[in-house]
Amino acid sequence: MTRIRPLGVVDDITGLKALVRAFLAHELAQLKQVSGLAPALEPLLAGTFDHMDRYMPPRGAIRVAEDDAARLIGCVFLKTIRGDAAEIKRLYVRPEARGAGLGRQLMDAALQDARRLGAARVLLDTGIYDTAAHRLYEALGFRHIAPYPESENDPELAPYLYYMACELDTDRAR
Repeated sequence: MTRIRPLGVVDDITGLKALVRAFLAHELAQLKQVSGLAPALEPLLAGTFDHMDRYMPPRGAIRVAEDDAARLIGCVFLKTIRGDAAEIKRLYVRPEARGAGLGRQLMDAALQDARRLGAARVLLDTGIYDTAAHRLYEALGFRHIAPYPESENDPELAPYLYYMACELDTDRAR
């Protein structure tokens, strides 16, 4: 049985790094296919883990999905980017665990976390190539928007990114 849980402390840093590395490797391979660009993986990984405090309570949240053997098979990161808004990062489910609705479960949990943090709006970016993610986000109420100022993406990536926002019903958090 798969379980989704919050990560209050980074209790499995090795497993979480492996999961985020797999996510980044997948994203960078897709980006290279559509753009020819090949950003280095390790600086992106270091950027995530050098700033883990952004994703930890009280300013953020990380949710992980575990399989029966307690192996990490999915994750989603959330951080507050301004008083009324949070940003989703690093939604990923390992290929062998896809198709069981884990991506949606992780997103539902992250949206609940955003409400608890007091966010009225959640923003995210995803690759233009990730149409399955676009469909999931749209089903959750996200809509296409222009790039937002808090996005930390390199400007040369802008043509290959799809920015989205969801207005939250904050009453549902209570």
